[in-house]
Amino acid sequence: MTLINSIVTIYVIFTVCNIRFINNLRALRPKMPVAKVVKVSDVKGINPAKHSENVKSFPLVKTPNLEVFLTEFPAGSKAEMDVHPDSEHAFFVLSGKGKWVVEGEEYELEPEMFLWMPKGAKHANWVVGDETLRVIVLFAPGRK
Repeated sequence: MTLINSIVTIYVIFTVCNIRFINNLRALRPKMPVAKVVKVSDVKGINPAKHSENVKSFPLVKTPNLEVFLTEFPAGSKAEMDVHPDSEHAFFVLSGKGKWVVEGEEYELEPEMFLWMPKGAKHANWVVGDETLRVIVLFAPGRK
């Protein structure tokens, strides 16, 4: 009976130590928020590289897995040919109209249209018409 008691005691000690070790590891992990709410008017706009000077992009979320922006292209503005080798890229049009060239193929988008492209796709876009083009821009995973 003492052998069984010894085995049970060792098992209990091992289990408790293992649980404490795992909990300590969890405590070291950076904590991600449960959710994030962003009001665009509270975010400072930036002018992205390779975009016309008057384009404003508002960073909404940036994590290792996802990057989201609201970007406004005034009439006559554009984004030059670019490529993102490590991220898929997508656009959802909120208002206005725009044209995208992705790997030589042209796409004209208007409100409620979505465009996705794989990693490494060469692309550019510009405004069609005289209305500001407002788009949600996504990168997955987020760029480094």
